[in-house]
Order: sequence, then structure tokens, then C-alpha cells
Amino acid sequence: MTNGVGADCVAKCQDRCKTHPSAKRFCQKICTRCCMSCKCVPTGPIGSNAEQCKNWTATLYHGVPYKCP
Repeated sequence: MTNGVGADCVAKCQDRCKTHPSAKRFCQKICTRCCMSCKCVPTGPIGSNAEQCKNWTATLYHGVPYKCP
């Protein structure tokens, strides 16, 4: 589990989303928003270890709910 805010969220989300090349940029946007909300990014690739971060569930992006990657 990695705690972080701001620039740290961006770096951690880049690492988490690197295995999703077709939607990497969108994944990073949603991941960063989730990180800013719960101050944490789970370790590993998308969809794994969500239990490491409390409230790593979903976020709103332009009024649409998205599951945290």
C-alpha cells in the first residue's frame, strides 16, 4: 500500500495503469482521482489488491461514476 497525495498519486497511478495500454491515460485520470480521495493507491496492476486501500471503490468523473482501477 502506498500513501500519497498530488504528484505522488500521479506517479503511483502511472505504475498501476501501465498494464492497461489501450486506456492508460483514462486509467491514470480515474486512479489519480481515487487516490486524491482516499490518499492511497493499492500495489500491483489494475483490479488487484483493492482491499489495501480503504474506500478504493468508485469515483465521479464528469458526473459519471467509475470504479477505481
